[in-house]
Amino acid sequence: MTGAEICKFDLDETLDNEIKFGKYQLIIFGLIAFPIALNGIFSNAYIFTAGSLNYRCEIPECDLQNREFLTPWLNLSTPFVSNLPEKCKKFQYVSNESSSCNVKSFNRSVIIGCDSFIYEDDEITIQNQFDLTCNNEYQLSLIGTINNIGQLFCYIFTGFMSDRYGRKIVVILGCLGNGIFGVLRAFSFNYYQFAAFEFLDALFGSATYAAAYIIGLELVTPRLRTISGTILNCFYALGGIYLGLIAMWFQNYKVLLLITYIPSFVVLSYIYLLPQSIRWLLSKGKHEEARKILNKACKFNRTKMSVQTLSSLNEKIEMQKSKDTNGNIADDSEWMKKISLKIVMQIANLAYCWFAVIFVYYGLNLNSVYLEYWNKHVNFIFVCAIELPGYFITNFLMEKLGRKKTLFIGMMGSGVSCILAELIPGHISKTIFYVCGKLLITIAFSCLYIFTIEVFPTTLRHRFFSICNIVGRIGSILTPLTPLLIELSPSLPLLLFALLSFSSAVFLCYLPETLNRKLPENIEEAFN
Repeated sequence: MTGAEICKFDLDETLDNEIKFGKYQLIIFGLIAFPIALNGIFSNAYIFTAGSLNYRCEIPECDLQNREFLTPWLNLSTPFVSNLPEKCKKFQYVSNESSSCNVKSFNRSVIIGCDSFIYEDDEITIQNQFDLTCNNEYQLSLIGTINNIGQLFCYIFTGFMSDRYGRKIVVILGCLGNGIFGVLRAFSFNYYQFAAFEFLDALFGSATYAAAYIIGLELVTPRLRTISGTILNCFYALGGIYLGLIAMWFQNYKVLLLITYIPSFVVLSYIYLLPQSIRWLLSKGKHEEARKILNKACKFNRTKMSVQTLSSLNEKIEMQKSKDTNGNIADDSEWMKKISLKIVMQIANLAYCWFAVIFVYYGLNLNSVYLEYWNKHVNFIFVCAIELPGYFITNFLMEKLGRKKTLFIGMMGSGVSCILAELIPGHISKTIFYVCGKLLITIAFSCLYIFTIEVFPTTLRHRFFSICNIVGRIGSILTPLTPLLIELSPSLPLLLFALLSFSSAVFLCYLPETLNRKLPENIEEAFN
């Protein structure tokens, strides 16, 4: 067999025509769906563990017998703003002969600060656990920022690990890191310990979603790539819905953390259950291991590889024994030296799209708890649930219109929805347009994952993917601070989301279309 014939081995054609989609792929998708669902929980848990609660000043002289949040005498003891009691101010108490608090009990011309507080609900977050009130309340928003800084650093090194040592190790180590630091966070003694474990949780486990997602999409052909990505995305949304339900039923952040994080230790079994990515093995010259997995896939699916395919693969194995197994990396290193300004701009363009989409996506998730139509748990669950139809709409649009047009529709539509949510008065209309904005940015986000994977080559896919994610995580680092903009103007968060959505849609026009394109194996295929 000649070298030209050897090069004809095509994994996509082998998977599509000989191995076919069957029981084997379904088992792998079932395995990787679990860490994806866990990531949907862990990336949003801070919304509830560090949630802001309604509270007011405690009036020790009046709250001894009745510690209700709203009492008949409260307007006498506390200044009110927008029909709600001030959180950190109260009128000076003066002694009187009456046994009950009344108008004579307070000097309403003197306003003083508070030493203790009464909360509206029985919910326990780190706010009342660590007394993060008044001047310290900003530390709640910092937890989300700390989480996203951890994600940023995670993507800096996990892309290299995934491309060098395989996707499987990133999934397993990431989930174990999540489990360890999530449980430790539940037993934190103070705010700083909690914040440190929040950072380590994100640092170790944030890349599990991307690694598991790449495993899934590298296992299927272009014909099935879109629907496969859609199904995997659904498990991320289901993880968010599960988080909202657990937070509703168990309104104690410690219980929430234990219930949601302990299951991640199940992933230890993946050392034996989850195979390595076939496409990654081939790119690293590990053809013998790839052949074993392909044979196992044939056994599960009750199919056979053709004599020509087996011969081509066996010839590759023999050739690989006589050359450096890092040959593909060396080739890509040579191509890296020839990367043009156009390619760099293309990567930068895609990275900005990630920044904008992630900022808007997580911003709408986070700010959903401030919608006034339902309570915060129902708001969050509904905003997560709307992703499910969004993923299937994405699947339809990507197959009919292509990747670029689908992304454009999602980004522009989300921006328009955010503006309408602000311009049209009424709680119901704001909620409707808010949810539409989340639906449309979900379409953009789910399409962006597949689009990015299709643009970059196998040997460097997770590294380039991580570069985009790192830039995107800068957006998610800033997202937890958006509730602070409400203090300046309630309209600012949604207007900012709209601006980023519009600008990313414009830059998107300069990126290539990847519909029905085979996954590129090296930089030459990817950019030429």
